[in-house]
Formats: sequence, C-alpha cells, structure tokens
Amino acid sequence: MPLPRFERLPAQKRSEILAIARRHFAEQGREGAALLTVAQDAGLSRAAFYNYFDGKDDLFETVRVETITRVGRALGPWTPQRSTAAFWTAFADAQRRLEAALAEHPDDRAVLATARGGVEADDWTRAVFDNAVALGLVDTTVGAPLLAAITAATLVAADGIELAQPGSVPADTLRAVLERLWGTR
Repeated sequence: MPLPRFERLPAQKRSEILAIARRHFAEQGREGAALLTVAQDAGLSRAAFYNYFDGKDDLFETVRVETITRVGRALGPWTPQRSTAAFWTAFADAQRRLEAALAEHPDDRAVLATARGGVEADDWTRAVFDNAVALGLVDTTVGAPLLAAITAATLVAADGIELAQPGSVPADTLRAVLERLWGTR
C-alpha cells in the first residue's frame, strides 16, 4: 500500500498517478510495466516516486485495490432477495452491471486479469451464497462452509475467463453452473 506521504498529495494528483500506473499495467502487464516510465509520465523523478511507494509491487497493489473498489461500487452491495426468481434476476443484473463497468473502463479489466489472487469469498460473494442458502437454493448436506468456498472459487474462475475473453461466460451459463454445484439442478 502507498506510503503515508502519498495520502498527503492532493486527491487530483493521487488519481493522476494511479491512472497513469493503471494504463501502464494494463498495456504492459504487471511485469512489463517500468516503474521509471510510470514515474516520468506522472511528472516525478524515480527518487520522488519512492517517497510514495516502496516499489512496483506496492504500486501495483495500490492500483489493484483502487480498481477493485471502483468495480465493487459499480457492482453494488448484494440485496437479499425473497424469491428464487428475484434472486436469479438480481444475480443477472449484477453481472450486467459488472460487464458495463468493465466495458466503460477497459484498463480495469486488464489490471484485474493480471491480479488474480486467492479464492476466498469476499463480502458480496458471501452475501449471495447466504441468500441462496436462505432461499433453499443450496443443498448444504455436504457442508455449507465447503460449498461457500467452492462457490467463491467458481466465481473467481468464471471472472478469470470472462476477464480474458469478454462475453464468454453468459449469465445463464453461470447460473447453470451454480445450480449444479449447489445441488438444485
């Protein structure tokens, strides 16, 4: 994460630095992006850049978190649904919002595609899974914690495929996969 001095920069300058870094990471990948080039494009010397970040990994992590935050805002929180039909409609709507946000900010798609991490469930995924359990969409006889973890891994895998090949994981396909996983189909 950025060093404290970065947070003292004006918000506009912070946004500018991160936008430049995001563009470089999107175009050249995490390994290919050169810290010196990012610094120069941001109007900073390499030495000045190290006042704000410990290095390229620190900068990438900052860009990744900022990107996830922006995409998360577009996705919005999961609102528990009261019926199966409403659940799947809300799930498809969320997928469309995510696709629209990534289409609007293609650099975000590229950054997220190179930022693949673990498979632990985030708050949104946990809320979706808990709502599915409450609606009886999940056969929990094999254990809810295991199914929650497998659901998170499935969504991470689907996201990875979709990030690499936009449009390759339609909402109805993802629904069918989850229904089979949850034992309701």
